[in-house]
Amino acid sequence: MTGLPASIAGMVDRGFLAVGMAADITVFDPRTIIDHATYQQPTLPSEGVRHVLVNGRVALRDGKELEVTGGRVLRRLADMPSRPMRMEGARSVSAKAKDFSVEVSQNSAGKARGRLRFVGGAQAVEVRLEEAGLLQAHGKWASFTGRARVMPEAEERTIRVIVDGGNPMGTGAKIVIEVEGGKRFESTMDAGSYRVGSR
Repeated sequence: MTGLPASIAGMVDRGFLAVGMAADITVFDPRTIIDHATYQQPTLPSEGVRHVLVNGRVALRDGKELEVTGGRVLRRLADMPSRPMRMEGARSVSAKAKDFSVEVSQNSAGKARGRLRFVGGAQAVEVRLEEAGLLQAHGKWASFTGRARVMPEAEERTIRVIVDGGNPMGTGAKIVIEVEGGKRFESTMDAGSYRVGSR
């Protein structure tokens, strides 16, 4: 219900409950939930919704709205292509670039596991994967979220990693790491330096 629309729109960090994903959660009572909104009155609230988290912040608790603004405008970036994603079955990604090394896999029943290391940038930043979330893969494209240790601050941050070897815009194969707080690292890859697998 949430993962499919997120995948179609290319939002690789939304729609699932996994490490590094945005915590957008609605808890409702299936026996009492009902929508009262109409075209004439589109803002009428629903009944039966108990709790709502937006980006991990509680916006509705016990049916009562809180003054919390966790939402933000979502824009699909060029690195978030709209392609059918593989979320079932075993899948894996491995890639090497100038400053990057990635080896992550996920079996059909578990969460992603593996390693990621990046050393580089203008300020000699190092990013090491602590825990991977969900690995999505299709063709020459893969993405995963997770938590990583970012040096030299030694802080743990959420990350989104995209390995894109089949961009239809012809920009070449690349790997991108986006770190919570706005840091972004990108490198191009040679054709034989990455592998995406799914079964």
